Amino acid sequence: MTLSPARLGVDIGDINTPAACNEVGHGRLAGMTDEFGSPDLVAVAGFMVDTSRRAGVLTFSAAGAGYGPVAEHIATVEEVGRRGEPV
Repeated sequence: MTLSPARLGVDIGDINTPAACNEVGHGRLAGMTDEFGSPDLVAVAGFMVDTSRRAGVLTFSAAGAGYGPVAEHIATVEEVGRRGEPV
């Protein structure tokens, strides 16, 4: 593991940040499997998706009801090959 930012033609950034995020995520996921009483990740994933969906619906409903700005964004995502051309 590298302890400083890596420079390999393209800046791939500091490896410590995603490693720390993975460690935190692992701990939270392990805690949720304990909370659910099962190592079955399908139940945990269902809970996470349902909770995220409800939070999104509540947030956007509140924004549409005059409680905050509503913005419309359009994003285009394309995969880039090794030579930089779209694939």
